[in-house]
Amino acid sequence: MSEKLATNIAMEVNAAISRIMSVIGLSFTRYVVTLFHVCSVVNRNLFLLSCV
Repeated sequence: MSEKLATNIAMEVNAAISRIMSVIGLSFTRYVVTLFHVCSVVNRNLFLLSCV
């Protein structure tokens, strides 16, 4: 019985770690995409201002 409980706890811990890593990965990806978009807009505006 205790082996089964230990196995279940280990599986839950692994699942929790996996969920946390997924959230961190998605947050990082979203941050990078947003940063890329902001930099693109800023660079485009700077280019347009330099052409005037």
